[in-house]
Amino acid sequence: MAQLSAKLRSTAYGPAHWCPGCRSMHIFYVEKPAPGGARWTWNGDISWPTFEPSMIVTCDGMPDEGWPAERCHYFLRAGRIQFLGDSTHEFSGQNVRLPDLPAPAVSVHDR
Repeated sequence: MAQLSAKLRSTAYGPAHWCPGCRSMHIFYVEKPAPGGARWTWNGDISWPTFEPSMIVTCDGMPDEGWPAERCHYFLRAGRIQFLGDSTHEFSGQNVRLPDLPAPAVSVHDR
C-alpha cells in the first residue's frame, strides 16, 4: 500500500484509513467492488476525505476463544469519522477527526 497522505493509503481497491475504534485499517472499495458487491464514492480529497455511503465492518468473533462479535459502523465525511450507535467499540456514538496513519512496524529484517 502506497501512502496517499498522512491519513490515507492507496490499495488496488481504493483508499484505506486507520480506524481508532478497531485499531486496524479499513478499505473503501472505490476502484473495484467489495466481495459482496458494495462500492463507495469518494470526493478525491486526500486530507479531508468524504466517502459515501456509510461503512460497516463486522467480525463474527470466536466465542469459544472468548472473542466477542464486533461491529464498526460509521460515516467518513470531511475528514471526520462519525461512529454510529450500533458500533461495539469505545468510540460508539462519537465524532472524531480522522487520525494519521500509524508508523509502520519495524521488523528485524528492516535493520
